[in-house]
Amino acid sequence: MESQMPEPVTERVNPRTQMIDVAFPEDMVRMLEECDAEMFDGWENSKGIFDEKTRQTLCHLVPLMRNHMQDPEATIVISGCGTSGRLAFLVAVPHRTSVLNSQTSVFCYSQRTVNAIWKPSSVEYLIAGGDKALFTSQEAQEDEPIVGIEDLKKVSEGKKSVLYLGVTCGLSAPYVAGQLHHCMQHLDIFTPVLIGFNPLHLARQVTSMLCSYREVRVAVNKERKKLSEIAEKAGQSLLKGGSITYLSDEDVGIVGMIDASECPPTFGADSTDVRCFLKKGFELFGNKNGDMSDFMKISLENFKEDILPSLTTNDLIIHLSKCDHQGRGSSTLTDPDILKSAATNVSIEVACGELTSKSPSSPMIPNASLELSVSLPAEDLFIVEHHERVFRAIYVEMAFKWICNAVTTVAHVIKGKIFSNNMIDVCVS
Repeated sequence: MESQMPEPVTERVNPRTQMIDVAFPEDMVRMLEECDAEMFDGWENSKGIFDEKTRQTLCHLVPLMRNHMQDPEATIVISGCGTSGRLAFLVAVPHRTSVLNSQTSVFCYSQRTVNAIWKPSSVEYLIAGGDKALFTSQEAQEDEPIVGIEDLKKVSEGKKSVLYLGVTCGLSAPYVAGQLHHCMQHLDIFTPVLIGFNPLHLARQVTSMLCSYREVRVAVNKERKKLSEIAEKAGQSLLKGGSITYLSDEDVGIVGMIDASECPPTFGADSTDVRCFLKKGFELFGNKNGDMSDFMKISLENFKEDILPSLTTNDLIIHLSKCDHQGRGSSTLTDPDILKSAATNVSIEVACGELTSKSPSSPMIPNASLELSVSLPAEDLFIVEHHERVFRAIYVEMAFKWICNAVTTVAHVIKGKIFSNNMIDVCVS
């Protein structure tokens, strides 16, 4: 009798969320917290990110990345499909104005943290289906290894050395597999690294960085009650036929944009169920193809002209903002037209350090029905001296990623898109 192949880790259900479809919103958020903790602590026989082998691999990669960033004839390419490709985009694109103005060269986290002094093209992203895949699923392109190879050839043309990071959760994406094959055939130019999730003297800083991410997770967990209240409002909006809209005048809005793009392929949601709009639109987004307004309208003005007039009491607007060490960050999303609309307004703010400017008389968003403020413990986070601004931005972005994921996950559970912990309305795009 033939032995049955074990089910891939990425296709298995997590026992921790087995009853999420019948849980209260706060319990749903707690279940998601427990799942997130497994990244650090491990899952069944799989090691967490603190595993010695993982740390040693990271320590080996850091000098490689640094050397490729310094060499004008070298580049780094991060590639993936779907969610993995969107993560590649978040890491690679120098779209954070506040970070680009910083001077940093110590920790090779991403293009945006070092772009101020490194050459602008030192980190590139590839996503199957091109920039359209940042907003909508492009599954046909994910199954094309030849397309993947051609995309890699274009972005690495003229380079004498390429560090290739292929991100594929199940280690099964043909688009990435084709690129990996191309790298293996040309090891004189390419150094391939595959990142997936199926079966030292430098370690101190890497461990500190990983511990800092866990501290960010803990800080978000402390606001579970308020987060679950916002998530429940989001769920009620979807349940009543309304929508969820993220608005931001800052770079953290890009996290909301990516979160919104994940909802159709993950939950079978309509493209209008969860959306995001940025004050500067594609100017802030920083994608390769530039302004794609003919395909997707994402500016705040687009929202005011096309969406706002039709919003009702069933719709929810979530304002995203950050706060730096000098006080409350800029929050120009106080437009009277937006705030006097029939939609419900809630606000979410993350600060790296205490929210010193917060007071009952100075709400983040006037007339907000709910406010969530998360303070990250700056004193407990790994931050390199003279580069505080960059590291704070990284941690704030990570917090927003967890928050937005919890909001939309719980919302779709409430809407009835989940049975037990299985997505029941997913279809091929």
